[in-house]
Amino acid sequence: MELIEGLKTRRSIRSYQKKEVPDDIITALLEIVRWAPSASNNQPWQFIVIKDKERKASLRGGLRDVIPVSKHIMEAPVVLVAWYTPSRLLSRFQISDVSNGITYLLLAAHAHGLGTCWIGWFSEDRVKKVTNIPKNGKVVALITLGYPEEVPEPKKRKSVEEIAYRETCDSKW
Repeated sequence: MELIEGLKTRRSIRSYQKKEVPDDIITALLEIVRWAPSASNNQPWQFIVIKDKERKASLRGGLRDVIPVSKHIMEAPVVLVAWYTPSRLLSRFQISDVSNGITYLLLAAHAHGLGTCWIGWFSEDRVKKVTNIPKNGKVVALITLGYPEEVPEPKKRKSVEEIAYRETCDSKW
């Protein structure tokens, strides 16, 4: 898959086949994360790989409080928890750094024929409790991972003119 094509064809997947994702593919995805850019090369990302149905159900229980529809947590063969331990000097950059790592993971998964969904709305306390993330750890996202049941059509995107400016916000692209 060409990079530009991959960037344009990746979708958030919420329906998965009941097919296991082999550990060697998960390892390959995590290997790609290692190459994501980060401030001062601090590489703060940490990932917890969850396949256990009971643990996923515990995660979903925490989501029901904030997200009415979270069944894809249970349907996905894998849920990854992306988190970091704040650094005194670099904490300002670490959410962006972990987000870069997540983006690399999503694109690598797409290249492997896998689907993902980045979930940013969750109970951090619940996720930390279920996964034993240290008290000072910060959860950035949950990511569902698996073979897509279906791939949705692309949604309408804003034009370049709607998102870009020349020099100042007073001068549209």
